[in-house]
Amino acid sequence: MKNIFYFYHGGFKGPSIEIMYKKNNFEISFMNQGHLVTHYIKQPSEIKWDKFFLFLDDIKIWEWKKEYIDPNILDGTQWEIKISNSYKKIKSYGSNKFPNKKKFNDLMNEIETLFNLKKLKR
Repeated sequence: MKNIFYFYHGGFKGPSIEIMYKKNNFEISFMNQGHLVTHYIKQPSEIKWDKFFLFLDDIKIWEWKKEYIDPNILDGTQWEIKISNSYKKIKSYGSNKFPNKKKFNDLMNEIETLFNLKKLKR
């Protein structure tokens, strides 16, 4: 199984973030009001990855449904996550709906920690 990491979170006219694994590096793009800033970073440490995957197990991300859609909201928040390694994989996305809002917010915080996003946003 190929190692994959992709994450997107954004909204209509709002800020967005996209993280993708490309050629042993991560491309992290922030967009806000039409302004795009992209950073390229190396792999997080093995310790950070281990902690992150333990977190994914804790929130049972591997059991999330393929899609979460609220058809009653036209503009709002879209998100997508694809992760695979030698043992597990998940591909899930949503539009104005989440598997569990608290767990999703916790996921956002863990991704921020994994990639040290606060430092990149400056």
